[in-house]
Amino acid sequence: MWWIINGIGLVVFWIITDLSSDSVIESLLAPALTAVFITGFSVKILTAVEASGGQRSGRDSGGFFTGGSGDGGGGCAGGEGGGSDGGGC
Repeated sequence: MWWIINGIGLVVFWIITDLSSDSVIESLLAPALTAVFITGFSVKILTAVEASGGQRSGRDSGGFFTGGSGDGGGGCAGGEGGGSDGGGC
């Protein structure tokens, strides 16, 4: 049901988008809502790919959409890291 509602919304707002129009709805609101629908589809697809096991490389990429921790393990000279022992940089 989510796909149908968002698909219809995307098509409707894509059709009424007219960047050269004097109407605020056609020139500002419709493109913004089209971007929202495209973003929603992108997040939904990326979440589905991640849940199905896509991009399994054995390490944490730290990506925003992939739910990584963001801890690349670097940032300290000489290999000293901020591990669980509390020894930061």
